[in-house]
Amino acid sequence: MDGRRPVVASLRGLVVAGHPQAAAAGARLLRAGGNAFDAAAATAAALGVVLPYACGPGGFGVAICHLAAEERVRVLDFLPRRALGSAGGSAGGSAARVGLPAALGGWFELARAHGKKRPHEIFAPAVALARDGAVLIERPARALEGLGDLAEPLEAALHGPATARVLRLPRLARTLEQFAAEGPEWLTHGPLGRAFAAFVAAEGGQVTAEDLATLAPAWTDPVSTPWRDLTLAAPPPSSQGFAALLALRLAGKEALAPALARAEAARAAAPQPDAPTLAHLFTEESLAALRAEEPVVPAAPHRPPVAGLVVADAEGNLVALAQSLGGAFGARLALPESGLLLGDALGWGAPPEGMPPACALAPLLALRNGAPVLAAAGTGAAQVVRAWASGAALPEAMAAPRLGDDAAEVVALARDAASGVLLAGVDPRGESDAVPV
Repeated sequence: MDGRRPVVASLRGLVVAGHPQAAAAGARLLRAGGNAFDAAAATAAALGVVLPYACGPGGFGVAICHLAAEERVRVLDFLPRRALGSAGGSAGGSAARVGLPAALGGWFELARAHGKKRPHEIFAPAVALARDGAVLIERPARALEGLGDLAEPLEAALHGPATARVLRLPRLARTLEQFAAEGPEWLTHGPLGRAFAAFVAAEGGQVTAEDLATLAPAWTDPVSTPWRDLTLAAPPPSSQGFAALLALRLAGKEALAPALARAEAARAAAPQPDAPTLAHLFTEESLAALRAEEPVVPAAPHRPPVAGLVVADAEGNLVALAQSLGGAFGARLALPESGLLLGDALGWGAPPEGMPPACALAPLLALRNGAPVLAAAGTGAAQVVRAWASGAALPEAMAAPRLGDDAAEVVALARDAASGVLLAGVDPRGESDAVPV
């Protein structure tokens, strides 16, 4: 889909997501008195139903959040800690690449820590979509052609023409409903976790009771750096968000492509930098040395599909979240009877030994004088931030050509500091949508 999309704006709240029905799920929570954290969790869960090839409860993600009451930025990390394979495992139908299903706990924690609504209210829209059916058009409908032999274990029911398919996932509906009732302990110490561990072992992987018991999302501080008249913030490693910030700092007024190549080289040299290494990377001395290097543009990387969302509420809270299964339909393994597709923890490549997998999930937040003015999530977020900061209106920034996979979607949201108006950045390349409140 090409062409200009209508501008969506609001004063009270706005949800932007990679699918209209997911955005509507989040808006439902805002209208019911929830805040941005409730709406983000509901939107993320709904995306796992309507974009099952890209994300889901068996996957992982990361969110960067502006907490209005505390006037600070925090990151919720529910990224994979390791792949669960044994030496004999292999890709494609083996548990060797599977990561722990972190998304369920991430969605739950986002609302638990800062939301207002109860779990069954958060998960209700996703449960209804999975049980009653989600309408998929264009790219999501075409992607379901790759479902293949996963349809049976997922109990996936597809109806209608290829251009407008109705997808029902009754097993997933039951799992989401029970998770809302039981909470994370159902996975970390209960029957769902035991079923997951037994299945992974049967498929040649290795997962321990300790792995499951310690499966919990972590609140951390962002990586931040000054840039122009803004402060940019991104999730810390194992997210590769720092490389996006580094590229923006390196580019100056020059083309972004060489800066991205230099930032990627720096990331490859230190894929999981500690705090002192990160601090040094952003010093003027380090930036000057990196600019002096001849950029080597790498071959087009493998880009697993990513689903992004951005939510803002009337209280000033903002959440930008990116999530993935690490590949189309993840590791192509479905946990029996649950409707869960298991994520591929090595979707962005195998990490150095002893390190967690590095994930190119990097929602970005731009602040001016401590207040958020722009957030973006999805592949190409850094390019949208740069175009907007260079003077482009948000619709033009969203429509501008992007490097690499031009078909990859990104969503964004801007807040006008003077009026408080929220403006949606909807990607004209795909099916993302915005719902105001």
